[in-house]
Parts: sequence; C-alpha cells; structure tokens
Amino acid sequence: MKFPIIEYNQNNYHFISTVLPFDLINSSSETLVYGKNLGGYQREPDGLHFNRIKNYILKDDKFLFPTSIILGVDSELIKSFIIVENGISYIDFSTIKSKIFRIVDGQHRLRGLEEAAKINSTLKELPLSVNILCTPPNSKSLEMEIFGNINSKSKRIKVDLIELARYEYHIIEKSINSSEINEHLSIRVAFNLNENKDSKNVWENAIKFGIHDDEKIGIIGVNAFRESIKSIVSSYLINNKGISSLQDGELIEKTKTASSEIEEFLLQAWNIVFEKWPSCFDISQEQIDFDLDVKKFHYKNNYYIQKTLGAKSINGLLGSVISENNNKIDLSSLDIFKAILSKSDTVTTDWEIGNTFSGYSSESGFAKVAKIISGELKSNKI
Repeated sequence: MKFPIIEYNQNNYHFISTVLPFDLINSSSETLVYGKNLGGYQREPDGLHFNRIKNYILKDDKFLFPTSIILGVDSELIKSFIIVENGISYIDFSTIKSKIFRIVDGQHRLRGLEEAAKINSTLKELPLSVNILCTPPNSKSLEMEIFGNINSKSKRIKVDLIELARYEYHIIEKSINSSEINEHLSIRVAFNLNENKDSKNVWENAIKFGIHDDEKIGIIGVNAFRESIKSIVSSYLINNKGISSLQDGELIEKTKTASSEIEEFLLQAWNIVFEKWPSCFDISQEQIDFDLDVKKFHYKNNYYIQKTLGAKSINGLLGSVISENNNKIDLSSLDIFKAILSKSDTVTTDWEIGNTFSGYSSESGFAKVAKIISGELKSNKI
C-alpha cells in the first residue's frame, strides 16, 4: 500500500504532496486538541460544522473538496516510510501502524467524511489532495503558525487557543524567557476570564481574541487587556520566584495553576468594581457571534469602564495597591482596593462615553484616571 509523492521546498519548509484515500488519512492522523494533547492548539471538532459537511456530502452527489488537507509529521520519522522505486518516491503505508500525522487544516472535512462514511462506505476510498509539512525536531510550532496563517487570511474561526499554545511551544522548544512567562500568564488569565461563565464574572466574552475586524462579541482586545494586568502578574511572579526555574511540562502546569489563582483574584477585584459602579455593567446580554454561538456578556459599549481606558486605569490602580502591599495578591490587597473605591468621588456618569474621561487615551492618561479614582487628582467633570 504505497502512494507516489512529490517532495519540494517552499521558503525553507519541506513539503510532501500526494493524493490519498480518505480512510487512510483518517486512520493515520489526529488533531492535537488544546488541553488534551501535548502541544495542542485546536478545539474539539464543532459538531454543528462537521454535521453540515456530512449533510452536504450525502445530499449533493456532485460534492467537491478541491482544497488540500494539510498534515504535519516529524521530518525524521517520515523518512523511514519513504521508498524510491524506478526514480519515483512513495510513502509506504503498509508499515505505518499508528497516527503519525497531525491534522493542521481540514479536521472538520475529515470528521464530516467520517460521519458520512458510516452511511455510505464507498466514501472511505474518496481520494483527497494532501500536503504534508515535514517538521524539524523541536519545531512543531511551525504547524501551529501555519494553522494560524490559514485562518487569519481566509476562514473565520476563533484563534484564542493559538495564543496560549504559542507560549507552550516556546516552553517545549526551550525558547521562552522571563518576560514571555509574564505574557503567557497574562494571556492565559485573559482566556480564563473570557471563558468563565460565573454569573458574577463581568469579563465573560468581553475580551476579543479574534483576528476578524467585524467580530461582534467583545469590548477590549486581548493585547490591551494583557497589558492592563502586566503589573499584577509581575507581582505574582515576584512572590513565586521558583516558576522561572521550571521547565517543559512542569512549567506549563504551573502556569495553569498560577493563571487560575490570578483569575480568581481579578474576579473578586472586579466584583468590587461592579459594586461601586453597577450601572456601568449589564446583568446579562446575549448575542450571536460570527461562529453562530449564542454568547452572554455583561459589558456596556457606551461606558469606558471595560474598554482599554477602564481596564488599564482600574487594573493599573489595583497593580499599584498590590505593589505597595509587598506584592501580595490576597485579601489584604483587595481590602485596600475596596477602601479606595468606596471613598472615590468617581461616579457612573464619569465613565460614560464622551463624558469626564473622554480624551484620556494614552498611557499617561490611563495613569491620571487611576489617580482620579484614588483621589490623588481632581477631575475636570463635564
């Protein structure tokens, strides 16, 4: 069971191009799922999506899949399965007994075909165009980057897990430094808050991870939010110096624990913010996102409080409180923060778009807003 291949290089990447029957691709490849597989960066297949593909296959006898399935494989491993006969190169599948390929692009097409083949078994022999990226040792992040490039240039999918996986690959490939640990933790905290469905979490679906300009859900970009909590994460790392000495899986697991602890702290801090200015938030709104999911959220677009201005000024103030309290991310810092807000003269209308805080759009402006909240500066109320 051998299939002819063409090998070529493109921008220093080595590819194999071939045509394979669906069933063979399906039995020798897998999708790396974030949180389930080491180095995973994709979500579990979306049932709505692959069932649409299944129905398309079964209902349209002229269905086509002209776009190549993209797989990844370890460059050294695939060499042992390539044979040359009469000047033609082949992959010999008779000796492949496991899922050696990683699905980079095409998991929903393959899953749709899998479901359709349960009804029409002839689909197992359906020929599909395949491009295989031969990944050098310690460079599996190449596959993730290609996945990200494909989906940032054309298809509309969520790429938040790519941001998380990118840093995990840096850890695995031993190319992460201390500043990137802060970034990784901040991104993970943002992801946790965005996904947390606790009814008291005002950040549920408020942070935009997407790469689409017309993304409907969210009020602040992930980079702006990440920067807003940078000082808080720095304080956590100061009190947990051992993190930077960890490696590989231990470091990945510790960042998961650390991000959960910081997330819980921020949930409590923003409950205090909510209690101070409740009218700046919505009890619960719902909207259908571009991926057809119904999303709940609590932000109000006509207030600055969860936009970049609010996040950076409030989280900046919180970071200062923590720093001055011996970098303690605990109840004592929350008590100080609560006392500051309870005495603050800042009112709901100050947060309204076009009102008191209008024009405070720079880092120095955010710092001034933090000082206005704490009472160090007087505001020029409109």
